[in-house]
Amino acid sequence: MNTETLHPSNQLFIPRWLNRGEITVDPFPFQEEFPLSLKYKEVSKKNIKEKGIAEAFHHSELKELCFFIRRP
Repeated sequence: MNTETLHPSNQLFIPRWLNRGEITVDPFPFQEEFPLSLKYKEVSKKNIKEKGIAEAFHHSELKELCFFIRRP
């Protein structure tokens, strides 16, 4: 993704994982820190080979990763 359109001076954003639950973004483009959650599925290569990708995805467990976007 090209972040240049999101920052008026065309400066790139630098994200950094502090730990499993916190990310910083520099420069900080938001007014305040906030929680964020991402839902995802892990699909094993073994299941893809056995069932095909659509079926393997359908039967995979939905997981959620929760973290905070923090000021640097």
